[in-house]
Amino acid sequence: MQKKIALLIDIENVSHRSISDLEKKITSYIKTTNFILVDKKAFANWNADINPSWHQVLKEHQIDKKHSPSYSKRKNGSDIELVVYAMELLLIKEIDVFIIMTGDSDFTSLVHKIKENKKSIIICSDSSASTTLKEAANDFWEISIPNNQKKSIQKKEKKLGQEYIKDKKRLCKMALSSYLDHKTKEVDMSLVYQLMQNKAKETNHKIDYKKMGYAKLKPFFKNLFLFDFVEKNKGNSKSYYLIRKPKKNKN
Repeated sequence: MQKKIALLIDIENVSHRSISDLEKKITSYIKTTNFILVDKKAFANWNADINPSWHQVLKEHQIDKKHSPSYSKRKNGSDIELVVYAMELLLIKEIDVFIIMTGDSDFTSLVHKIKENKKSIIICSDSSASTTLKEAANDFWEISIPNNQKKSIQKKEKKLGQEYIKDKKRLCKMALSSYLDHKTKEVDMSLVYQLMQNKAKETNHKIDYKKMGYAKLKPFFKNLFLFDFVEKNKGNSKSYYLIRKPKKNKN
């Protein structure tokens, strides 16, 4: 009997632009193992403000949408829904290999549970995925965005004009001065983004890194060429990035 594969996608932590590369890797894996892909689902609150490109990409690749309503602003309902569904597949439908597309360390416990049940787990994400998550899995596939799509992101930002880029940098610097820890020279990245959003609203603007083509905050800030990044543990296992205050040019 052929072994069965399930693909589960956490769209909050990956970019729709990486789905093509993921499909290529899965196709190659199936040819090598002769396994069969029996389930493909993407988890999100589909009533929320989701990047429209996701709907098109999922349709093209015949990936089903799994709706996860959010009952609380503080809780990510799609994460919980993905875990519950994975356990159902594990215990009832007897899936042999789980391919989970996420970089979130919150899924590390799920990875351990799948392995405890003698099943395999492959994590797919970009290079910013949690180290804890990658090391827990049986395998890690680094997913990349095609160069032509990277260029399209850069062109999109260019079209927005230099004033827009300058405004983002100005907001970042303002946030840094508000939240900077003067001992460590570091600041919580999420706080910077939150302040940027609040300041943008004051001038009837909106900053949304996902609608600009970024799956996560780190590449959004990285593209500003202002910061270095430091990864630290928060609580038991949750890792997050801090932004180090940029060094001034001596020229």
